[in-house]
Amino acid sequence: MIKTVFFDLGNTILDYHSGNLTDEEKDIIGLWRMHGKLKEYGIEVQFEELMNTFYYPWVSSLSKRDESGKEFDIVSFLPEKIKESSGLFMELILEFHEPTARFARPIEGIREVLCEIKSRGMITGIISNSTVPGRCHDMTLKYLNLNEFIDYSFYSYDLGIRKPGHDIFRTALAETGTLACESLMIGDRYEMDIIPAQEIGMNAIWYAKDEDLTDNNDLRRIKELNEILLRI
Repeated sequence: MIKTVFFDLGNTILDYHSGNLTDEEKDIIGLWRMHGKLKEYGIEVQFEELMNTFYYPWVSSLSKRDESGKEFDIVSFLPEKIKESSGLFMELILEFHEPTARFARPIEGIREVLCEIKSRGMITGIISNSTVPGRCHDMTLKYLNLNEFIDYSFYSYDLGIRKPGHDIFRTALAETGTLACESLMIGDRYEMDIIPAQEIGMNAIWYAKDEDLTDNNDLRRIKELNEILLRI
């Protein structure tokens, strides 16, 4: 019997790429918000400095995440004069992420699925790789009124371990007090979400919305999220 259902975040619960703006355009708005917040605190940093010493180096680092097996600390890319005011770090990162959160939309059907899972008395959780602190995603989920349906969140940025490594899954199981055989992992990336979960004995469903499902074999694959409710 399934007691705990874990979800990936991006492209499974949330669409972070929705709206008419590109991801970079949202980031630029976020940089301006950061710039404005710094001015409020009397910290003089030119916008171009934020672009060249913070944003571009951080974006360049993202392609190295899989190779390194870790997340890069976004705070470490901030200009030195900001680092002297360490209490501002989280406030600045939340300002930077706010446009991304504001334009995010729930994946079709996820609200109904989460509500039904909770009504059945199951525990819900998120297991997700993340380039930013989990509080950024908490803000997004709160904007969309989805936070009330999530009991636990496990983000690679906060934990220092990331998928497809087994440790982040084992941490989630330990923290929720769930046996692997009593858990279900749902995600859109076969190599990141499905394979590692199955390797440690978890049940798994591949949300393969854009994949050709003509050859199902024994793998549980779905195209619509509401299909989950028929399988638990």
